[in-house]
Amino acid sequence: MRSLKLNPFKSSSYKGINPRDERREKIKRDKFNKEMKNLWRLLILGFINYCLGYLIINNGFRKLSNENIYIKGNFNIEKETILSSSAISKKLPIIKLNPYLIEKDLLNKLPIESIAINRTIFPLRLEIEIKEREPIAFAYSQKANNSEKGLIDLNGHWIPISMFKKELLSEENFYVEGWNKNFR
Repeated sequence: MRSLKLNPFKSSSYKGINPRDERREKIKRDKFNKEMKNLWRLLILGFINYCLGYLIINNGFRKLSNENIYIKGNFNIEKETILSSSAISKKLPIIKLNPYLIEKDLLNKLPIESIAINRTIFPLRLEIEIKEREPIAFAYSQKANNSEKGLIDLNGHWIPISMFKKELLSEENFYVEGWNKNFR
């Protein structure tokens, strides 16, 4: 048997497809696919925004506790001394704390050379990284018939002796008598 091959161009049942129509259909499909991709992107970004907003609201307005405050670099000054000297209010949520004011308070009240404060919402934490002043000599200061014993660092800054742990101090260091802030 012989097989017959039908030529679609000669067949009467063949309907000719216009190349312009094919191109229009392709453009419509591409546009639809592009719109679907953009819709999925919008849905995914909306979900991410919702999750981040929920985390900020849920964790950002929680109040701090001692377990959420981490202090690095404090070898001589105790954590309780740092917390009591700073403007950290445990009644305020972490998002309302001002790290600049905390830094300013700690630098003015404690023998700290530099400080960096980072607050994170997830996980809820306040990180305080400090660099303490290193004492190099004992010092005596005369103030209105009152003699005060303390320490001084390399730049001549006064460090109260009560800030340091007693076992870290040795009496073999240098002595400076009559320390005055003007003669640093």
